[in-house]
Amino acid sequence: MNPSILDMLAENVALTRIDLSYNGLTDDALKSLINFLTKNNVVEQLDLSCNRLGPNSAIAIAEGLKANTTLKELALKRNPWLAPGCLVIAKAVVANLELDLDVLDFSGTKEAIFLSLLFKTFRFARSSTSLI
Repeated sequence: MNPSILDMLAENVALTRIDLSYNGLTDDALKSLINFLTKNNVVEQLDLSCNRLGPNSAIAIAEGLKANTTLKELALKRNPWLAPGCLVIAKAVVANLELDLDVLDFSGTKEAIFLSLLFKTFRFARSSTSLI
């Protein structure tokens, strides 16, 4: 997928749900991911599942989540995250008090069990967010 599609979606003012699963996104989309998550203030559901987003993309997503205030559901299933990548995303969700994320879905990743246990530690700060 061409990262410029994410850049165009950052300017979206109508779509509230975007499904980019199975699109072959890789770490080449880093700047576009940050741009999208930082600028877009309409999208409530974002699915980035089943791509090839690695640890560097996790850092980019975390950077974008620090500024995002509209996401309610973020699906990141079956990407090659490593435990530190999952952790950096979870920390960004906990740290952004203006983000009212209901669902953070890492299911199907090797680190999902680790992250689920770790997230329970953070949950006291964000009791409304469910980790799948």
